[in-house]
Amino acid sequence: MSEIEKLPLADVENLLVFVERWHAPGLSRLGELPEGVVVGSLAQANLLQSQLTNYLAKQSGAEEVFTTLNTASFTDAAIIWIPRNQSVEAPIYLLSISAGTEATFSNPRCLVIAGSGSSLTLVEDYADSHLNGTYFTNSVTEIWVGENAQVNHTRIQRDRDTAFHIGKTVVSQAQDSRYTCNAISLGARLSRHNLEVYQTEENTQTTLNGLTVIAGEQAADTHSAIAYTRPHGTSHQIHKCIVDERAQAIFNGKVFVPKAAQFTDARQLSKNLLLSPKARVDTKPQLEITADNVKCAHGATVSQLDSDEVFYLQSRGINEDSARKLLVYAFAHEVINQIPVASLQQALSRQVAIE
Repeated sequence: MSEIEKLPLADVENLLVFVERWHAPGLSRLGELPEGVVVGSLAQANLLQSQLTNYLAKQSGAEEVFTTLNTASFTDAAIIWIPRNQSVEAPIYLLSISAGTEATFSNPRCLVIAGSGSSLTLVEDYADSHLNGTYFTNSVTEIWVGENAQVNHTRIQRDRDTAFHIGKTVVSQAQDSRYTCNAISLGARLSRHNLEVYQTEENTQTTLNGLTVIAGEQAADTHSAIAYTRPHGTSHQIHKCIVDERAQAIFNGKVFVPKAAQFTDARQLSKNLLLSPKARVDTKPQLEITADNVKCAHGATVSQLDSDEVFYLQSRGINEDSARKLLVYAFAHEVINQIPVASLQQALSRQVAIE
């Protein structure tokens, strides 16, 4: 598939490719991995089958309708298994390609198990082969973060503008674990990402960075939930939307702090930039707190490009169009800068500036 070669992945050492819902070993490549690390498909993880049954489809929320549909329909899955106290230095890049020229429906599945004391950087990228056609993607990613483990996760959705994309990411964090998610949504006519994080034990840290950039008639929906269950948990979430023309972005971020989760420190912020009078954003940061010894804050802003800032850049010899693009890029930079693959970071920076 020559289209994959056009993607900015030259500096990716560990590339795992799935076309539609099937593993493509001929397009994948893996560098030298630590002993015991498994990166591949269900078939390649056959020695772990008895252990995988303890994790696959065992996360909270498995009964949700689209998750259930995925569980009933997936035929292969990306498996990433990091044993206890092992670290994978180079990012693992999971590329899921939709290649059909006719209406297609696929159910990509990914299972990540990071054992206690391990560390991993994962990039999950949903793209298309640039062929004509409409398709529907219903993806599910389950991530288990063991005790004192660290997972840095980037999820990018850049399907073509005729596609429909429903995505579910569900994370379970054990004691002293750290999970970071950079979720970027650029494509699809209609998209939704459900991100659920369950802090199941004490001293867990969660960082969620989100960016949605849409235009035309696109609609992008992000629903996140962070559920605390034990004391001394922390979370920091920032979600940004850049909306142009007649597009609509939706953000609903929930944080649940029950009575058992004392000494919680939770921060949540939604920042939105409207580039057109007909662009629309619906934002709802939401805290539900019953614990009485916590530090929690949330907020939301909706704004347009500042005419004074545009004028200032013009006074420095930058034309108006370039000035606006520069300000849009500056707004998005905080999230894009978190992407661990340099070539991808540069490509997305150019795409956001063009948008």
